[in-house]
Amino acid sequence: MWRKVRVTKCGHQPYFAKGLCKNCYNKQRYHEREDVRKKLQKKSRNHYKKIRNTEHYRELCRKRAKRWRRNNPQAHHRAMAKYHLKQLDDETIIKIVEEIVADAHSRKGRR
Repeated sequence: MWRKVRVTKCGHQPYFAKGLCKNCYNKQRYHEREDVRKKLQKKSRNHYKKIRNTEHYRELCRKRAKRWRRNNPQAHHRAMAKYHLKQLDDETIIKIVEEIVADAHSRKGRR
């Protein structure tokens, strides 16, 4: 017997329970990521300083430096362990943004 196959609006088979095909789902995720990145990539140096000062980002760099120290002692220092925004995954970026926003809110009351 033939089993009825569900199809999405674009005519492909659905991916997970999202009701989207894999291609559409990935496109949607890509656009969500780009929105977050655009928020982060304010061109001011100050903004990058804020990112680099967040505890989450520093912890990532520390871990990377520690991992490198075992393999290559010359390249262990944290300056070389910096990440570009492109290299960070979405959850990390979102955590960093939340930390920056929370920090900005906590500072407002102190003035």
